[in-house]
Amino acid sequence: MCNQAYVSWDKNGKNRVRYDTVLNAIQMLEDAELITVLREYDRLGQKHKPMRIFLNVEFFLMFNITEKELRKILVDFHKYQFVNNRVNQTFERYKKHLDKLENKGVAGIKQHHSLKNLLIKRRKDLLGEHVIKFVSQRKPVNYLDLDIESDVFKPCFRSFADCNTTEEVQKLRKRLYDKERIRQRAREKAANDILYRKALKESYMTDLQHYAS
Repeated sequence: MCNQAYVSWDKNGKNRVRYDTVLNAIQMLEDAELITVLREYDRLGQKHKPMRIFLNVEFFLMFNITEKELRKILVDFHKYQFVNNRVNQTFERYKKHLDKLENKGVAGIKQHHSLKNLLIKRRKDLLGEHVIKFVSQRKPVNYLDLDIESDVFKPCFRSFADCNTTEEVQKLRKRLYDKERIRQRAREKAANDILYRKALKESYMTDLQHYAS
């Protein structure tokens, strides 16, 4: 969408910068709920224009990336950063990026509480509280020397080959078993929710047909 801006003149001889092609494309994506747009007044264009665009989970479905695959990409990226001691470096780089946006006058979301809460909710819906807690942790310098924790969702990047004692092998095996049990319960709950929604929809359709007749 580069080079889509142009100057138009009204009957009074006043000029105005327009970029209708870009605005229409953004509006189309927003109406399809693929993106979330933050708008602020643009003095040059003399109208409210999109200042920041946030991609929704549905946006990636266009590229055949499911929610599960997207979640795995994010978690795997954090694992890579974690193991290679790049987590703090990434956060510092992101902070510099935000400072650069602020210096350029790009809209911030600190004052837009409803938008901020919406983005937090969408992040929580995508990742879940446990994964968010997992991603927010920092890597200890001597993490390979630590005993394997019993907490199911605590970061653990060690395999059975890394275990030093039989006790550690048992703890790791228990971790993997507990994780699988939790995943199984989540799958069962999701299946029950689908059946419930299907039954509810059939009930609505039956009532609708009854009232229609």
